[in-house]
Amino acid sequence: MRRCPIHPEVKPVRRGLTVLEFLLAIMITALIAVTMGMMISAVAKAVETDKHGREMIVRGQALSVRLGSYITPSLWVLDASSRPESVVMWLEDSRVSNTVHLTEVRWIERDAKTDSVLVHYIQFPEGMTQIERDTLDVEVPVAGADWWAALETMAALGHTATTKLCDGVAALEVSHSAATLQARKIVTFTMTLAEKFGGDTCILVASVREHKEPAS
Repeated sequence: MRRCPIHPEVKPVRRGLTVLEFLLAIMITALIAVTMGMMISAVAKAVETDKHGREMIVRGQALSVRLGSYITPSLWVLDASSRPESVVMWLEDSRVSNTVHLTEVRWIERDAKTDSVLVHYIQFPEGMTQIERDTLDVEVPVAGADWWAALETMAALGHTATTKLCDGVAALEVSHSAATLQARKIVTFTMTLAEKFGGDTCILVASVREHKEPAS
């Protein structure tokens, strides 16, 4: 009877990581972490940029439409230089006199306290008689008129109202030239958004459709 040779059981040899392998593993892990961090940062920056881009488009379009709703139907640019970030428009000749009355004027400005673009106008109380309205709705000679002082006077009497056109506006530069007939019709607004909305700048242009110079 043959005896089968008995082979001793061979146990696998387990060895620990060498210092070099350990360092390489740490370096690879760190490299992966840095790469992932850069990718996440790039994605976050792209999302933020896209968000700010959308913010500029939405706010710029909204303000352009709202400014146009006042500039386009207006008859004359009364003042675009006496006060920064503002323009005063003769909206209509509702008194059919070919002269400017206070109720026909619209004052547009950026309010630095609220970073908002506002439009001011004269609004009398409902209970006021027509005679009282006509008395307060004075005719203002265009030459040398201080339109903002007139607005402040009416505001002190409580006869003004305000509508917000856009908020989040850090700066609003208004440009208007009287050099030519065509230039007199155009009002250019350079709007800069507040930093929290990206701080981007865009240019908005509005044009008076029917140009009518006041008689006085």
